[in-house]
Amino acid sequence: MTERQQNDKRSYSERLRGYTTEELEDIYYRMDILEQPWHHGELTAELSRRKLAPTEPHAAPTPQDFGPWLQRLPIIRRHTVLYVVVMVTAVLLASVLMTLICLSPIWAFAVPGGFLGIQTAIVYLSIAPLGPVFGFLYGYKVGGRRFSAVALLGVMGALLLFNATGAPSLIIHSVLTERSNGGVSFSF
Repeated sequence: MTERQQNDKRSYSERLRGYTTEELEDIYYRMDILEQPWHHGELTAELSRRKLAPTEPHAAPTPQDFGPWLQRLPIIRRHTVLYVVVMVTAVLLASVLMTLICLSPIWAFAVPGGFLGIQTAIVYLSIAPLGPVFGFLYGYKVGGRRFSAVALLGVMGALLLFNATGAPSLIIHSVLTERSNGGVSFSF
């Protein structure tokens, strides 16, 4: 870096010190990082010197993990076994409920609704994998990596409960016993 560039850098950082916080944030959001990378570096250095972090204009709130929140409770900190029991229960319930919620439209249309046949079976089979996937992901989100096996057990339990409703066997039975007159029929 030449002496002129160093002087420009120093004068720019001195100018930044004279700006208010609102002006610094305005500069931060309007700056082209690729065009002026060292300006961006000086600006972020000034923001960090003031112990400020630029806020996103429409930043979504970040969800907090259940585990760290639970560990803040005094009774949980004293009894680690209680922490494990509560976490296993929460992950199991979360994965079971999410899986069943995602599979419930299949049951609702097939059993009480009576929408059966080869066309609807294709639709049911295409959306059926979403339930276990979403159930596992939700259980994983609640429990984190340490409790992923519990989330998988919850999904398997939910699939067994869904099978106990009779919907899968009813759908398979409707496909196997569908009557046709033979040949190909086109209907609109």
